[in-house]
Amino acid sequence: MKNLKFVNLFILLIILITSSCGFLKKAKNNDSATEAFKMISLNETFSDEIYANDNVRYIFTAENTVMHSVSLTDLTADLDMALYEYFPSLPFLDQPLIKNLSTNGNYDEIIYADLTAGKQYIIFITNNDELGNTGSYNITIKSPDNPPAIDVLSLNTIHAKEFAPSNGWDMFTFIAENGSGPPYGHSISLTYNTVDPEFDLDLELYEYVAGDLIENQIHITTSDNSLQQNELIYANLIPGKKYLIRITEDSEITGSYNLKITNPDTQNIPELAKNLTATKSIVPFERKYYLFTAGNGNHTISLTNMLTDVDLRLFNYDPAKAIYEIMNDWSVTLIAESKNNGLVPDQVAVSSLIIGNKYLIEISESGFAEGTFDILISNP
Repeated sequence: MKNLKFVNLFILLIILITSSCGFLKKAKNNDSATEAFKMISLNETFSDEIYANDNVRYIFTAENTVMHSVSLTDLTADLDMALYEYFPSLPFLDQPLIKNLSTNGNYDEIIYADLTAGKQYIIFITNNDELGNTGSYNITIKSPDNPPAIDVLSLNTIHAKEFAPSNGWDMFTFIAENGSGPPYGHSISLTYNTVDPEFDLDLELYEYVAGDLIENQIHITTSDNSLQQNELIYANLIPGKKYLIRITEDSEITGSYNLKITNPDTQNIPELAKNLTATKSIVPFERKYYLFTAGNGNHTISLTNMLTDVDLRLFNYDPAKAIYEIMNDWSVTLIAESKNNGLVPDQVAVSSLIIGNKYLIEISESGFAEGTFDILISNP
């Protein structure tokens, strides 16, 4: 009997220790007059689940009159989410809708809304999974303490920035540049100065709409690689038009990063001579482009004497297209590539080039360091 009591006591101790560790919290049921809702606090992540064809309602109070984000992550079923302003005197069906999201599949969802300090709001989640799966998920409401100012960026310049989780996000605007040729392809790259896999940022691009609220911007695309992989966006932008960049973080880690917007001139790409070695320089994360005219027979493109880590790619070239458009059709335009790590020389050999046609070479620096390299196009 003593042994049984000891086992029971041990099990109870394990349960108490487990429940006090840093697992995600459960949102609490409210015992007040709004018992249909679960109370949820801000700037914390909670785990929950919902049965098929069921719904759950949360209620929270905005702490600041700023833009808030409500996110569902790690979904295991097809869930939809809506945000309402809450009035205690109104039945649920009459609460004013602020915004709703309905996506197919178990994809993360996020709502941005400008909320008022002290007011209460409802989050309504439904499980519409066609397979009848129970959906587990994490829910987070973020309210930045100090909403950051929107910085204005210049193009073709590296901008170093410190990310503060208490701000919620960083935002920037820039003007797409004009040019002499077809619509210009801009590239936006985000690279890390802080080495920590948990410090992982996402890069979002919007067409700018006056008012500065994210919910008013026109979303173009997002780059959301994981484990601190560099983020990169190619976009065909309208010269003279204003665009907005937003940087967000899933964790709560402070760190620094570099942001660069590049606008390569598709009409003035330098052309390299064959069978003549050229020495070129490159800075971290830069992409350089060169053209050459194919001759007869085989061609070998070599990168040697490298003082930084660069990669080599060869593309079909269309002078009527911006570089962005060529890169966007990667599966068709890419001919060959070489991506050796470190200072190991890169080389591609091709035999199917058409005599007299121009081809595009891309040299990209991986963030190792500023340096030089030799490039040679051999055509015996």
